[in-house]
Amino acid sequence: MPPCDYQPPPYKGMSYDEMKEVRKKNLSPALATNFSKPLLIHEGHMQWLFDETGRRYLDLFGGIVTVSVGHCHP
Repeated sequence: MPPCDYQPPPYKGMSYDEMKEVRKKNLSPALATNFSKPLLIHEGHMQWLFDETGRRYLDLFGGIVTVSVGHCHP
């Protein structure tokens, strides 16, 4: 991936396993997912998303506004 000089602040929220339990308790079982390990997205910056570990992802599924300007556009 292209370089990115942005580093998100450390994640201080619920653990991944705690978040999975919250999701399991509160989302409808009718919600179908196509992945075995859901992402815990912590922050977005420009076209990038960061998970709770700081790993960077390219946002390919942005909404109508993020497609045109990105997350936190300067």
